[in-house]
Amino acid sequence: MRLFRAIAIVLAATSLAAPALAARVGRPAPGFTLVTLDHRKISLADLRGKVVILNFWATWCTPCKAELAAMNNYARAHPNRGLVIFAIKTDDYPAAKLGDLQKALPFPVVDDFRSWDYGKINDQVPSSWVIDRAGVLRLKQAGAFNEDTLDTTISPLLDQPPPPATPQVASRT
Repeated sequence: MRLFRAIAIVLAATSLAAPALAARVGRPAPGFTLVTLDHRKISLADLRGKVVILNFWATWCTPCKAELAAMNNYARAHPNRGLVIFAIKTDDYPAAKLGDLQKALPFPVVDDFRSWDYGKINDQVPSSWVIDRAGVLRLKQAGAFNEDTLDTTISPLLDQPPPPATPQVASRT
């Protein structure tokens, strides 16, 4: 009986405490790795200089669907501005059945997301995490964006210049 209680405590602590401790607004965003429906593997390091939205959603969630529509409209209204949105599916709905959705969206649907630091906030969908061009976590939000809140939250981040490129050190041969 003690073993089961200890396992339950450890599982609860790692699944609930880890995201809250590591990913803090105003601090450098913790890394992640994801795989899109078209099998592209992307990490946070690949996105330097971009504004990133990690949006956790579920196929059964009505507010999630409305938010995806708002993000679709916002992304189409702000092309080539350095915005990257990832729609991260959190339920067991088969990824193979999401092809039509992926074709309709200007941003990738994610089936495989790896990180100890991000996920649903307060176990709620939709949940979103926003990372600025410098790689700083700027917002974590449980609940849906709409087009107005996307504009007031994301547009100022898109107006910021990208950080300077990291200088490469010449190798000695």
